[in-house]
Amino acid sequence: MNICQMNSGDYDVLAILEKYLIESKKGERTRKLYLHVYKNLIAHFGSCINMITEKDIEKYFELKKFKARNKNLAINALKFLFKKLIGRDLNLIRPDNKLQKNEVQILTRSEVLKILNTERDAQNKLLFMLVYSGFKIKNIINLKKEHLALLKISARISIFMEQNSYLKHSEFILRFSAKRAEQVFQNALINAQIDKKVKLKSLKISSIVHLLELGISQELIKVQHGLSSSSSIKQYESFVNRKDIILNPLDYLLNYQYENTQIAFRRSNI
Repeated sequence: MNICQMNSGDYDVLAILEKYLIESKKGERTRKLYLHVYKNLIAHFGSCINMITEKDIEKYFELKKFKARNKNLAINALKFLFKKLIGRDLNLIRPDNKLQKNEVQILTRSEVLKILNTERDAQNKLLFMLVYSGFKIKNIINLKKEHLALLKISARISIFMEQNSYLKHSEFILRFSAKRAEQVFQNALINAQIDKKVKLKSLKISSIVHLLELGISQELIKVQHGLSSSSSIKQYESFVNRKDIILNPLDYLLNYQYENTQIAFRRSNI
């Protein structure tokens, strides 16, 4: 198809493209994304895309400063567009999806402890504890007591909830909008005097890194954090601060004994 010979007709091309997308059984979200990519492309190059080369597109990506994930999505869209509209295969270089240290900031263990210790609101503190324990934010921001049986929460969290009268008797243990949960976390960072550009989900990511530093296998971390694949954990390997120290297993054993004794003692006094 010669796009240049179509009547003005960005709209004609978009209509044809949408038809191809529906025929290919693309989801509504994917269709919107592909159409958005094409609109941006013709806004930059004009509607005659037949003459656009791979080098032109690479320069376009550099000019628009595409991040790795967005670039991969755009490449998928453009490959589909060019194949369907022009019958041409694009040979574009995909970026390395591995996260760089300057793209994500990880909270240290001491910083996570500082956030938990300075937070006075029981609901907020429970939210942070659950996210750090590996639970997805969307699954816990409207948490009812009846849902607790479905969650494998730690003994420490159980004790914390039993010791707080509001959490113990309220129907809704947590009740946040996603926006409100993020605001609460940003306020907690200020109160803890932590100057890092991190979001609530950074607690979950930091937890993964901390477990890797402890030598926990990726397979076990995948199960604990409810991830579909351990491959997503590999991208955080670059953040791991390896220590050239092997702790004596007796330290682990005695620490384990102490923690379990404390848990049993607290439960007997509730």
